[in-house]
Amino acid sequence: MVKVCLDLPIILNYLRGQSKAVEKIDIYLNRRDVELCISALILSDLYIALKDPLLVEELVEHLTVLPFDDVAAKISRDVYDVFEERGVRASIHEIRLAATCLANDALLLTEQRDIYGAIPQLKVV
Repeated sequence: MVKVCLDLPIILNYLRGQSKAVEKIDIYLNRRDVELCISALILSDLYIALKDPLLVEELVEHLTVLPFDDVAAKISRDVYDVFEERGVRASIHEIRLAATCLANDALLLTEQRDIYGAIPQLKVV
């Protein structure tokens, strides 16, 4: 089973019905060989951004929540270093999401390829 982790902007754009995000997520939504995921940190962001806990809970019923654990925390340092070396300005959220995907062997589904593409080990779709 392939894990595909969604970032916050693509989830929000999907919920707004923006066609590009809908098309990207729909590619993976009904595939039996794909496990759609979000990071625990993105889940926290959704509760804040959506202000509707029922909507968030309904959404999460269809997703696996990936932890930000000690492994991801250690990987964060490496991710930060790669961004620094390549001159990419990334937020702490982006660093932690990339680390979570790497720690959980997940692909990252994002519209921000310019940022996440700087990390060679991270598979961005």
